[in-house]
Amino acid sequence: MIPGTHVISWLRKLCSIIVPVTMMLALPNPGYCAVYINKTRLIVSEAQREETFIVRNEDTVPILLQTWLDTGDFTARPEDINVPFIITPALFRSQPQQAHTFRLLFTGTKNSLPADREQVYWLNVQEIPPKQVKARNQVQFQMAFRSRIKVFYRPVALSQFNINNEAKKLRPRLEQASNAAWLLIDNPSPLHITLLSLSVNNGKKITQIPQDGMLAPFSSLRVPLVETPEKTGNRLQFEYLDDYGEIQQSSIIVKN
Repeated sequence: MIPGTHVISWLRKLCSIIVPVTMMLALPNPGYCAVYINKTRLIVSEAQREETFIVRNEDTVPILLQTWLDTGDFTARPEDINVPFIITPALFRSQPQQAHTFRLLFTGTKNSLPADREQVYWLNVQEIPPKQVKARNQVQFQMAFRSRIKVFYRPVALSQFNINNEAKKLRPRLEQASNAAWLLIDNPSPLHITLLSLSVNNGKKITQIPQDGMLAPFSSLRVPLVETPEKTGNRLQFEYLDDYGEIQQSSIIVKN
């Protein structure tokens, strides 16, 4: 599926993690992320055991690309991370205005991961720019930009589960104390569900959701409400991401 306009915008925002490589005294040219990934998330099924993604270098110079997976700690060094996946190539010299296909392969055994729920990892694509020749008496910043997207490993036992169906199974419950109110949202599904926004009775939309809005399988999330709803007869409207990174909408009854 080709990402929509809003997804392309997100792809550019994925370059928000900046890792300084070399510090110098002046910044003659502002840095920018030149690498874009063609997907906002990857789903690796146990049956297929691999997935591909495309990285494009939109810079005017060659850059070195480094790729790896982590388990959620973006500060962890690649050599210290142990995950049942490999990426080929792990290092690649990308020419200007060229796109390259990478393969993500599951290397674990049948019992490496739980069979009753998804697992989430993070794909890192870091661009290392070429070393620039500085002018005399000029000191520069040289930075490496890193993009990260989620990778979901889906066991074969979950092949019949559909994220759109599972999102409708969320169980929101209204809780109140004094003048405060919040929603306790239970996810009875074996899939991760990422919420982008929610509102009660089409009221004020909440976009700042704890845990970046991601509900892990068989977990709960407590969301403070900015408005106190009625005690009964409430309905939750929410936006979530599907398997293609597209925004979907749904609504469900809030229990008391």
